[in-house]
Amino acid sequence: MRWFYNLRIAAKLMCAFMIIAIIAGVIGIVGVVNLKSINKEDTALYQGNTLGLQNAGEANGLFQRARINSVKILIVEDESQRSEFIDKMNEHIANAERELKNYEDGIIDESDRLLFSQLKPLWEDYKSIIQNAIGLVKADKIEEAEKLLLEDSTPTIEALNDLFNKLFEYNTLAAKEKAEGNSKLADTAINIMVVVIVIGVIMAISL
Repeated sequence: MRWFYNLRIAAKLMCAFMIIAIIAGVIGIVGVVNLKSINKEDTALYQGNTLGLQNAGEANGLFQRARINSVKILIVEDESQRSEFIDKMNEHIANAERELKNYEDGIIDESDRLLFSQLKPLWEDYKSIIQNAIGLVKADKIEEAEKLLLEDSTPTIEALNDLFNKLFEYNTLAAKEKAEGNSKLADTAINIMVVVIVIGVIMAISL
């Protein structure tokens, strides 16, 4: 440090201010990096799991509504009512399709993609069953439609219900893990910031 003591006062002050500015810059950079990291993880939590739960929940609810209307078309005899229930069923299927597409677009890891890949063909099977049942009902083949909707479709419906539950469980668990990870990341960031600030203050006082 002899070289520092040998400098003029103005040069010493200039060096001290420059060093303090560098310390302040380091503190700022550390803070920005940590905040960006936390923000990135929070975004992944929202897009990957929170929206996933919402989309899967909406799709499942619409699927259940479609099932209810599929039973109604079997028990009503009035043609206008039957047409109304068919229209509602088609609407629920179309809306569920949109929610499932949104879910698929938000997938960010392979475990989630694997679950969805198991659900997708079952959903296509269910849509086919519904359209076949509508055709039978319109042809006044109620007993055949009843057998298709209440018996033949049971394995597909049970498998879909099981996979919807698995999607809920997966996203709930993943969201919990990410939230805990974000809390740890925030704690680490705070500790790093405190250490850097303390070092900066000590160096500034020393200068």
